[in-house]
Amino acid sequence: MLALLVSPWWWSLAGGLLSLAAVGVFDLVQRQHSVWRNYPVKSERVHRFQKATVDSAVKIMASMGVAHPDQLRPHMLPTRIGPHEVRTHDDL
Repeated sequence: MLALLVSPWWWSLAGGLLSLAAVGVFDLVQRQHSVWRNYPVKSERVHRFQKATVDSAVKIMASMGVAHPDQLRPHMLPTRIGPHEVRTHDDL
């Protein structure tokens, strides 16, 4: 038993196993933290996408002469039925 504690081979084996265990624990913890760390990046992208969508809708409504979505009527909203056919929501 004393030979195992004194032997450099034993210490190198134990050090290698401990380092592998530490890497495994770090990997488990890192995955959770990386998701938490990347969440604000995704939320910023979602925020920009939603803002761009609303801005586009406002521009389209302004081109139709509408200031608020409540003013939209079915005859103002065309829908493509097929490759060469477009109908308004009144016709549907």
